[in-house]
Amino acid sequence: MSWFLSLHDGEYSNLERTLKLMSDRFPDGTLPIARDPLGNVVLIGLSGDRRGKVYFWDHENEAEDGPDWSNIDLVADSFDSFMSGLKPGP
Repeated sequence: MSWFLSLHDGEYSNLERTLKLMSDRFPDGTLPIARDPLGNVVLIGLSGDRRGKVYFWDHENEAEDGPDWSNIDLVADSFDSFMSGLKPGP
């Protein structure tokens, strides 16, 4: 992961811009929270059994017929767990 998405007017790491450009590529009930330099996205679940869980969305394995969960892997069972697992980069 390279950066968290945020609310600001800049071009990069902008949550609103990411949602505008990519929201139709993520399953319903998820929100992008971070990106990596290769175009992948970290999502957080917003509802049901997925609420609060953190996922990795792999753009290279994206389904051609719309968003599904085939290219998404569970990263952490909670946001706190996700945050505590982060390590500083080089």
